[in-house]
Amino acid sequence: MALFGSRVADWFWSRPYLLLTFTALFWAGNSIVGRAVRDILPPAAFAFWRWAFALFICSSIAALSCWDQQRRAFISTSCP
Repeated sequence: MALFGSRVADWFWSRPYLLLTFTALFWAGNSIVGRAVRDILPPAAFAFWRWAFALFICSSIAALSCWDQQRRAFISTSCP
């Protein structure tokens, strides 16, 4: 199953109001979590871990997409 070529992904990316709603929810959630951990974690450490988590998520999505493309290229060149 292609990660970005599926019907679910096409449906999801064709809904701008849904994407804007998720943006606002993630932004608000980040603010709430930031206020909750301000006494536990220094702001610089919180920013580092937030970016590390985002990098992990984006890298995972990119790796899945690249792996799928490599698999398809291998299958198309291997099979007559």
